[in-house]
Amino acid sequence: MLVSQGKCSHGEPLNVFGDLMYLKASKEDTNCAFTIMEDIIPAHGGPPLHLHHREDEAFFVLEGDYIFEVDGRPIAAHPGDFLWAPRGIRHTFQNQSSSPGRLLITIMAGGAEEFFPGTRRASPTAQSREVSPALPQVRPGIPRAAHVGAVKETRAKNNTDWHFQP
Repeated sequence: MLVSQGKCSHGEPLNVFGDLMYLKASKEDTNCAFTIMEDIIPAHGGPPLHLHHREDEAFFVLEGDYIFEVDGRPIAAHPGDFLWAPRGIRHTFQNQSSSPGRLLITIMAGGAEEFFPGTRRASPTAQSREVSPALPQVRPGIPRAAHVGAVKETRAKNNTDWHFQP
């Protein structure tokens, strides 16, 4: 199986909290072992603070300079760096670059891709996001209710907790 840069193995890229997500390998492709995504992260972009109860998450920085937060600890990451966020540990990241960055993200076990189509409505533009309080607030967040409404639909099914700032 070959999936080229900027292409998805299944469907179209998703806008997830303002990040562009390209699914490279789904649980169907990997016998439920893992999911791999290539994410394009806008300048100063990144997801809300969250944790997974069933999945471990690995990040490989392809482009951009990032600040990750894993279990409350800030970690600077640059192209070529690898980070690990085990299940049950709160984590987030933010692209600190002035241009878009790219991450290769692997989530073990597979199936996390089923969560993301339900979050598309939570991120109408790349300008709208909320970040962890430990990271600099560089963009205004969209109303908490807009995130929570879309996330509640998939939280129980996917067992991921998102921690939004009021």
